[in-house]
Amino acid sequence: VELLIRPEHIQLEPHGTPAQVVHTSFRGTRKLYTLQLPSGANLCALFSPEVTPCTGESVRIAWHPLDLVVFPKPDTTPTHSV
Repeated sequence: VELLIRPEHIQLEPHGTPAQVVHTSFRGTRKLYTLQLPSGANLCALFSPEVTPCTGESVRIAWHPLDLVVFPKPDTTPTHSV
């Protein structure tokens, strides 16, 4: 499956999943953070201006399971015509 979570649903959590900040971008009243998980997957998170992790910093994140949207992974098996 593939999972989707909206950036505003990700929270900093002291006992959460480790992630590294790879990029930050100011977005008006919030900052958009690109985070890399230990698996190498990237995700985006929106945090208030009071949250100030810097690029390269390690953080811990969490989200509520009900905020996840699950999609079946598309079948990528090639089909051959005979």
